[in-house]
Amino acid sequence: MLKNDSNLWEWTEWLNLTITPLINCNRVRYYSLYNKNNIDMIDIEYFYNNSWNAVHVGDFKNKDWQIDNLGGSYNISKVRVRFYLRGCLGGFSAKLYEFDFYKLNI
Repeated sequence: MLKNDSNLWEWTEWLNLTITPLINCNRVRYYSLYNKNNIDMIDIEYFYNNSWNAVHVGDFKNKDWQIDNLGGSYNISKVRVRFYLRGCLGGFSAKLYEFDFYKLNI
């Protein structure tokens, strides 16, 4: 869960996930929850080919699976996620519940 206690729209810090061992895949799906009045974008980057690759920045499905196609098959070793949200007294939070990697057998 990532949180913002201010009243301004801003990106949260990155939530970094490490994948061991590497997963060779061509698409990823994730499940998250948010309040549209206070969170309006997600930024997900995947680490492959020795660099971070921005695959999805923008709207995302609430309480439903969202699929990101990677545009090819890659060995994924890390994922990082952040949300664009507006805080208030007490803060708002976005929740990322799960990632599924479509593993390819090569």
